[in-house]
Amino acid sequence: MCRSILPLMLFAVMLSAIWTLASYDAHADGAEIGVVKVVTGEVTLRRGAAAIPLVVGQSLAVGDVILTEADASVGFTLLDGAQFSIGPESAIELTAFDYKPQDGVLSLIANFLFGTITHTTGEIGRADPEAVQIRTRLGVVGVRGTEFAVRAPKP
Repeated sequence: MCRSILPLMLFAVMLSAIWTLASYDAHADGAEIGVVKVVTGEVTLRRGAAAIPLVVGQSLAVGDVILTEADASVGFTLLDGAQFSIGPESAIELTAFDYKPQDGVLSLIANFLFGTITHTTGEIGRADPEAVQIRTRLGVVGVRGTEFAVRAPKP
């Protein structure tokens, strides 16, 4: 009886190891780049095909899209200390974030889709202003200071 269970046990252990590795890779791709600090009203986080209500303390990852409804706003901070405030009826996609100052790797790219936004520069923008890009439908906001605000109409 022990011999007939051994192959099943080995299969279960191997399956468990494969599942653990697959879960680790998926988490590595969705690594935290920031955290939500303030939410007022109805704010939605689109992550892949999922759409969930955004709450204070929610981790943010590259590829996340944040959408605010009328009379809603959200504030979040990225790992380099950069701060974003998104106003009502607005949307932003966190396109790229790479913060490895010890290796000289710095990048922050966000696609501002519509609405209002204010941004306060973090370590990336202070160390290398050209590494920060806030893209709009009409152009790219270049960071040359520490704060700016943008308003863009819905398409």
